[in-house]
Amino acid sequence: MQLQTIFVTAPKLPLKEKWLKERTVIFIFQEEAKDLTRGVKEDLIRAYEDGWTARRLFNPELRRGRVKFEGPNVVSYVAKAVEGANWLAQKGTITLNLRGKDYTVTLKPWMMKQELKEVKLREAETNFWIVALRVPLEAMYYVASAAEGLIGGVKFMHPPEADRSKPKLVNMKLDMEPQARFRVEDHLLIESPKGGVWKVEVATPFSDWCRNADVLFQAGVRWFKLDGIREQNRHELETLSLAQDVSGLLLLQLNASLPAEKNLQSRFMEDSLVVGWRSPSHSAQSAQSRGSGSRSSRRQSPAQGQRRGSIPVSDNLVITGDWNVSLDEAAREGSHTAGWKDACALLDLMMAKGLSDPYRSLNPDEAGYTWFSNVRKDNGGITRRRLDYFLVGRALQQAVTQVKQLSHPLSDHKPVVADLVTARSEERGRGYFKLNAKDLEDPGLKGWVANHMEAWQTTKGDFGSAAEWLDGGIAIISRVLSVSSRILARERNREEEQCKRSVEEAERRLEQHPISELVWAAEREKRMAAWEKLQIERQARWEENLKVKGIIVQDKLSKENFQRLLPSYCFHQVVQLTHPPPVISPEGILDYARLYYSDILMSRKPREDVLSDLSMELDMWEDTDATLVPAERLSLDRPVSIDELQHTLAVMAAGKCPGRDGLTVEFYRSCWDAVGPALVEVYNKVLTGEKLGDLMTFGVISVMFKKGDKSNIRNYRPISVLNVSYKLLAKTLALRLGRILPKLVEHD
Repeated sequence: MQLQTIFVTAPKLPLKEKWLKERTVIFIFQEEAKDLTRGVKEDLIRAYEDGWTARRLFNPELRRGRVKFEGPNVVSYVAKAVEGANWLAQKGTITLNLRGKDYTVTLKPWMMKQELKEVKLREAETNFWIVALRVPLEAMYYVASAAEGLIGGVKFMHPPEADRSKPKLVNMKLDMEPQARFRVEDHLLIESPKGGVWKVEVATPFSDWCRNADVLFQAGVRWFKLDGIREQNRHELETLSLAQDVSGLLLLQLNASLPAEKNLQSRFMEDSLVVGWRSPSHSAQSAQSRGSGSRSSRRQSPAQGQRRGSIPVSDNLVITGDWNVSLDEAAREGSHTAGWKDACALLDLMMAKGLSDPYRSLNPDEAGYTWFSNVRKDNGGITRRRLDYFLVGRALQQAVTQVKQLSHPLSDHKPVVADLVTARSEERGRGYFKLNAKDLEDPGLKGWVANHMEAWQTTKGDFGSAAEWLDGGIAIISRVLSVSSRILARERNREEEQCKRSVEEAERRLEQHPISELVWAAEREKRMAAWEKLQIERQARWEENLKVKGIIVQDKLSKENFQRLLPSYCFHQVVQLTHPPPVISPEGILDYARLYYSDILMSRKPREDVLSDLSMELDMWEDTDATLVPAERLSLDRPVSIDELQHTLAVMAAGKCPGRDGLTVEFYRSCWDAVGPALVEVYNKVLTGEKLGDLMTFGVISVMFKKGDKSNIRNYRPISVLNVSYKLLAKTLALRLGRILPKLVEHD
């Protein structure tokens, strides 16, 4: 008999299930957090992820955890770090109190599919809404009252939005009580004051999407949002089937391969999809109202007429010629030409069309005269003016690299030549977060920072050093404050819009009936006072921002005046560098700039690294006989105290550009009680031989344009933007050394 050996395997362990259970956290957005956009919700989740990946944040190959939206307010997050998932699950709740509103997120550990399905169903029941579709304008004011009377449970009415197919109709969304879903009909019947009846169609989250797909799309309720492409929600795109074996990821890949002016969010795509459905008369009227609807540049000389109606409406606009008006004199204080009608008309035209003078921006200190008069016989003087110049639209303000005047013997006006880079391969990338100091006035924000640093103390054992632990805590603070700034900005804009609408409503009701005229007149004054209070607060913020830039204003500021005093085009973007051959791609510009500045600014030899001790080759103190007494040496080597750091923080200048973490001097002053002790601990360990964290020592090299040709790299000055947490230690040590440095260094 032949014997056979059989290997018996053990039952297969559910390794995948175990791995997911250790790393998965469910985020459930509640209360005010439900109204946050999908991008803000994901950024809030990524903020807490940054705490565990701070030392690798600047690695382009960093692999992040998976974020999947199981529902509008239920998100599953699979972390890369087990410690991060455990800490979040133990934390249980994230609460942000901004402007008196609680933004609450409940955190739960890994759930089975059935449990997750039950959570989504409960969420859908508690977050119930209806959309009144294609409401006539005259019926718009009665929709909320009709919904309350016929259905009941109206909690909030969102601002109406114009219907895309019929601009004379609007769509209105109303948040409802959960129990109201059992009383909703497909239509609302509203009797008008004149005896007619308006029949308004109603859509809900439970509506038959096949029957209401078109109208729901017009109301902004989509089964697939183009925002998914913009935010690159890959997991949502994977669930969308375009054809057999073809998922929605095709849209993401297609969008990435298209140029910005023709991608799925561009005006070109919108016009291409809509133009075929418009009537000929409507298309002609739309084309006339848009002017230059295309993205191509338009050039129009003043000789063709300077009337405002003859100039097309376009951001890609170039106007050039002899204006016979000196903008430099018109803008100079006390100039006799400042009030001339032609100068005022030209300035009004520039403001209305969003035009700017690129020469003055590129050459702030040069006169640039283009016209010279003959020598006067009475006094022998001569008149010089800059009368010939280019005016460019918003989209071309950064594209102008150089404007120069040429000499010519056959004209009393110098020809003016401008170089523009229009074939740009990519749009400008997203910058890093910079905290708005005004946000720190919200007590809820400072309270969250204090609570976070207290909770973060429990994670010290998960990091190799105190510097890495502090890097993680600061990374979370930076990202959460970025999210909070966006929420606060949205709330400020929403509050102002509500004030505006309430004033307009009072003015409308003021004209309806003579009996209620006095009542609504008093109500209008009350609402107008609330609106004016918001404007005064906003004006104060603008004045402080201008004061930091050295601009003092005496009159009241509007948004338009603020943008005029601090225009966006004064911040120059590198669009091309003259390098054989000229480079316009971001990668080529960065490589050339790195090569140029590393050659002239590097103090170390190629074989040396950042840890090399340069004093081994040359010690600058060899030629001095000055020595320090023991007390002075001890004062330099003593540990850092919290009082010393507070004194240093008090003398540091405010309003400066922050480093990569976006946290300003004002932040550390406002939240010193929360972050100060942690900084003292890290600084003292550095003085005994440890190192600062990668996030704290990360610098951003920024090039500042001086003047002249923007394509010449020699016209830029590089500066290194460092984090305040790093500069605070450097400033403290500099102040210590400054007290004894005069003894060590001679006056000559």
